Amino acid sequence: MSPLFRVRAHLHKGLRTLHAAAEAVDKVDAWETPLDAALDFLENEFVPACNGENFTMLGAVNGIFRSPEAANVMMHQHDSIRRMVEDLSKIVKAARESSSLDEFRTPLLMLLYGLYSVGRVHLESEETAYFGPISDYLSESQVRVLSENLVRLSEGSSAPNQESDGDSTSGAD
Repeated sequence: MSPLFRVRAHLHKGLRTLHAAAEAVDKVDAWETPLDAALDFLENEFVPACNGENFTMLGAVNGIFRSPEAANVMMHQHDSIRRMVEDLSKIVKAARESSSLDEFRTPLLMLLYGLYSVGRVHLESEETAYFGPISDYLSESQVRVLSENLVRLSEGSSAPNQESDGDSTSGAD
């Protein structure tokens, strides 16, 4: 099961950027850089990883449990996390346009600490509930491919274009 833990390790570490941002916002001390780091992590790593999981790991979970809805709760959490990140982005934009951080401090702190908590619980829940069955029912090579596909999709790549048998369909002989 180690490949799945390895490809997701950066997500656990990245959650720390949310604490750093919250501390900076709370102290009104150079808050923009830590907040930018937190948003960058959420928008470019965490949310894309959630999207990748929807098409890889959670599909495998549905198959293992023989139910197309077995992993729905995690997919719904992915949607909620994405919406919270969008809310955070809007509030950060408004805070930048404002002359004062004061009116935005409370919603920023709520979202930063909330996203940290939800993100941590989400990752740990997936690992506890799904990594065991994945390990039990899939071969090592299947888990490796699942992990590779998760990384590929998280990074924004799509399925490679493959020709079925190498025949040309252009009509040229």
